[in-house]
Amino acid sequence: MLIPFYFRFLDYILKKGLVKVINKL
Repeated sequence: MLIPFYFRFLDYILKKGLVKVINKL
């Protein structure tokens, strides 16, 4: 039950980090 929420949270962090990297370029 907690696994999907954790996976979604990880995906959100990854996407946010990706956006930050793209903005830096």
